[in-house]
Amino acid sequence: MPEGDTVHTLARFLGAALSGHRLTQVRIWGRTREDLAGQRVRGVRSLGKHLYVDLEGGLCLRSHLGLYGSWHRYRPRDPWKKPRHQADLVLETEGWVYVCFNARDLELMGTSGFASRDQRGRLGPDLTRETPEADRLRARALALNPPQTPLVDLLLDQRVACGIGNVYKSEVLFLARRAPLQPLGELSVDEELYGSLR
Repeated sequence: MPEGDTVHTLARFLGAALSGHRLTQVRIWGRTREDLAGQRVRGVRSLGKHLYVDLEGGLCLRSHLGLYGSWHRYRPRDPWKKPRHQADLVLETEGWVYVCFNARDLELMGTSGFASRDQRGRLGPDLTRETPEADRLRARALALNPPQTPLVDLLLDQRVACGIGNVYKSEVLFLARRAPLQPLGELSVDEELYGSLR
């Protein structure tokens, strides 16, 4: 599963490629969305493992790649490397086709609507963008998880800090010299688990 840093890099690439361009065709789950054709892409951003394609009309397309998802870019006549039935989202511009295959989640939502605000409220700080204070992360972890929560589960809890996946989880536990199953409640106040990410 791509982790936050990979999705952040993908957002930068897609943002440079799509921002300012008008979509000539949009297909979501194989269905053409005539109402989105002609809209200009305002930008592409990420939050943790979520990627957002913002459109000029106040809508955005949110995708989460999960374990098997991936984004591809093709010229209009190029053969695709994956079967067309696996394409969850297809964004066409003049000269390029951007395809999101096998996304775990995909939704069309308002940029500032309830769903967008709700998701931002549920996710912790994005560690690719900010370095929150260790005390803030500890307080958030304790507020959201019981003391018996294993550190391995805590690090994957996107509500505490978003973007961490299995690779970073394993590296942090190694660098902090912590057993994966050590309970959160056994950490003393001065022990920094997330500080290993800096």
